[in-house]
Amino acid sequence: MYSVDANGAQILIGYSDVFSDEMPNLIREIEKLNMHKAISIICELIRVRNAKMNPIVVLGMEFQLPFEVVLKKQMCGINPGSPEEMFSTSLLRKDVHIISPQMLLILLKRIIQYGNYESMRETNYIVTEDDYKKVIQLELIVAEEISGIHEEGLDINHFLYSTYHLNYERNIAHEFLRMYYMLEKLSRDKNNFDDDVQQEYRDYYSAFTEKYEFTPTQYSALLFWELRIYYEDVNGLIFDKIWQRVDQVHQKSGLKKLATKVIDTLSQSIDNYQEWSVESSGREWDFSKFFEFPFIMDLQGNYISVSDITLRNAFFEKLFWLIRDCYSQNDSRAMAFFGRLFEKYIQDLSYNAAKNDYSYIAEFSYIKKKRKIKSSDAYIRNGANLLVTEEKGFSVLMD
Repeated sequence: MYSVDANGAQILIGYSDVFSDEMPNLIREIEKLNMHKAISIICELIRVRNAKMNPIVVLGMEFQLPFEVVLKKQMCGINPGSPEEMFSTSLLRKDVHIISPQMLLILLKRIIQYGNYESMRETNYIVTEDDYKKVIQLELIVAEEISGIHEEGLDINHFLYSTYHLNYERNIAHEFLRMYYMLEKLSRDKNNFDDDVQQEYRDYYSAFTEKYEFTPTQYSALLFWELRIYYEDVNGLIFDKIWQRVDQVHQKSGLKKLATKVIDTLSQSIDNYQEWSVESSGREWDFSKFFEFPFIMDLQGNYISVSDITLRNAFFEKLFWLIRDCYSQNDSRAMAFFGRLFEKYIQDLSYNAAKNDYSYIAEFSYIKKKRKIKSSDAYIRNGANLLVTEEKGFSVLMD
């Protein structure tokens, strides 16, 4: 029997929790939107979801409030009359949210499915407070509709599998260093591997570079550049579009050519997401297309990052599938060597970690019942204690 500690649970509220009027029809409201503007606002709200306000002093104590508190007050009309009321109002609690990446991504899917594509040509606009209010209201409608659906039953397998990538907190520095070591340091030299492993050898680095015309390291460097906006000290909305042009962003960086190739590889035009949004409309937690192509292109050649979550995924998971696409789909053994590559990476880490009183024991072969058998991948020994490691390298398919 498992016990669940719900002390850290987060609460997502719906439209009726905030507004007293009849909930509008989501599809009809979407049809009225300027799609280009709505997509920009959705991606911006995902970007600022964890932002903090500058510290304030209340009753002699310093507090740093989530920016979401400001959004609740400005966009939803939750206005306490005093500092005491602010801290006692349940809807202003930090574990109660109006901004959710999942709900915003579901709203983005619905806009792609039902939106007015002619409005994608209308890019000369200003973003007002009412525009932010409208998108937040639509997100709260989505949250209420999803809550209603799941009152009738939740497909746990679909939910857990589809939201795995959203809920997994990635350490990008670790993922970059891992892929750098595996592809730059190990995979380029066949002699780094034992004779039996060499039979499965694939030069992933060269295959990738030849197909995409940039190296895996250049690819990761450009992703770091694009990811920087999510780590800037942002504590407010910009009241402007966040679509970008490669030639403007990289006018002085010297990365224009590289950026163009990488973003072209990781993006699709907005209309190319529509068929998927329709086909997956019954699978509300299916965000696979946003992970496959984390940049959306408009009709004028501007691009926008869907979210930091989908962008972080590109460092390892997406890179794995880009490597896979370097080989024929009929080549069932194309990624078999990837597991060997990961195994060698862990072995090298284990060898370098075995210092002082710790000793490293490499993989070895032994005879059992007249058969030659390989041991586990690596061992680290400390006196009578033995750490045994067995490595598996793979990627989770999202469709």
